[in-house]
Amino acid sequence: MQTRLPDELVVSDDHSIDATVAILNEFVARSPFPVRMEINNQTLGLTKNFERAISRCSGDVIFLSDQDDVWMPGKIELMAREFAKSDAIGLVFTDAELTDKSLTPLNDRLWNYSFAKTARRKTLPHEFYKTLLRGNVVTGAAMAFRSDRIAAFMPFPAHIPDFIHDGWIALAVSASSEIVYLETPLIKYRQHAAQDRGINREIETPVTMLEQLLKTLEYLRGHLIFLDQIRNHVNGNMPAQYAEKILESIAEIKLDMKDRITHLENRLSLSDKGTRRVPAIFSELKSGRYHRFSKGIRSAVKDLFATAKAAGEK
Repeated sequence: MQTRLPDELVVSDDHSIDATVAILNEFVARSPFPVRMEINNQTLGLTKNFERAISRCSGDVIFLSDQDDVWMPGKIELMAREFAKSDAIGLVFTDAELTDKSLTPLNDRLWNYSFAKTARRKTLPHEFYKTLLRGNVVTGAAMAFRSDRIAAFMPFPAHIPDFIHDGWIALAVSASSEIVYLETPLIKYRQHAAQDRGINREIETPVTMLEQLLKTLEYLRGHLIFLDQIRNHVNGNMPAQYAEKILESIAEIKLDMKDRITHLENRLSLSDKGTRRVPAIFSELKSGRYHRFSKGIRSAVKDLFATAKAAGEK
């Protein structure tokens, strides 16, 4: 039970064919707060159902709850307290405690995988979109936003792969508002095979420098495509005063990423340069890219000996 009850609960059932509606009716009968339940005449899918549910809400602050996770008792109260501090705050989100399907703690936190300490240190509340354009760090189950910001993110982009409602809401709201994050975990985030979205806690770490460079290069090339898709959706689907910040930031990030791609491509091509590898490494050092995107002299020396070894084995 929450220490502060919600003013209302809005349920949008996406034409389910199991016992969901019966379970909801039982809950409505004993709920200590108002519940409005609406059943879609046909299945809309994740994105459109979220749009409909959000549009049906009447409160000042909206919390999303679409998961089998468990809220900590003080979630609503603590997050509402943050919104009360300033009208400039448009969205609040928190860390989460990871558990297994039975809610047994895994002694781990969500942000260890989605929102690293280095990213937190670099993030400014009024420029959160700069962080979000490099990768979403906001989980829908752990966030709440002001309802008067809805105009900034409707409609949801349905054509961008692996980019769902939570990332888009956070990005759009961040263009007009401050974003606040609380390091206190306020949900228990279940990890199990049947969930639609989760955290990969067994990420394979590349074992060689070549594998690491190739993996990073693949990610950057894919992210450039993603940024172009975001740019295309922002144009014409977001109020101009909000879109301008997003578009400017996308342009800056793309320039930086393209420079990093050039650096990685140059490092990967060193083994093909034979006796010209030393001038090529020196040129990359002179450009400053070794220091901006790798580990400076240390990476340059590694490349020198790695390519020298490769040349000797031919």
